[in-house]
Amino acid sequence: MMYATLAFLVLVGAPAFALTGAGTVTITRDPFGIPHVVGDTREAMAFGAGYALATDRLFETDVIRRLAQGRFSEIVGAGDNDATLIADETMRREFYDPADIDAQYNALPDEIRRLLQAFTDGFNTASWPSRPTRRSRASSSPRSATSPTPGGRRTRCRC
Repeated sequence: MMYATLAFLVLVGAPAFALTGAGTVTITRDPFGIPHVVGDTREAMAFGAGYALATDRLFETDVIRRLAQGRFSEIVGAGDNDATLIADETMRREFYDPADIDAQYNALPDEIRRLLQAFTDGFNTASWPSRPTRRSRASSSPRSATSPTPGGRRTRCRC
């Protein structure tokens, strides 16, 4: 129970950052810290989903990214009998290389690429608050706007 309370305090206390662009998103966290993302455009909602994911699961997403890229042993070492190193080598040899990933991304419809970019912008905004996103390099200092609600904390982002 102590861990759940600590996680709740960390999640509810997460700040919000705003970017100018395609709409407004509201991230409301219920008493359990579960994010509820509501946006006035699809891109705003994707931004909010990325933001919420990064604030909740930054370490997990970094681990998954490193696993997919064959770079997991960089953070955990080679493992017993070099198991992690062998898994990394297998991932780099047997699965998609960056050129394949780029080709698949470029084959997506523009709408999907815009949503993926908005999601990435939201994720990066939560991960690196002082780093400008591709969407808005002119506004490199994010603005915070939060207002508490009875069920938790409400966060509004202009994205």
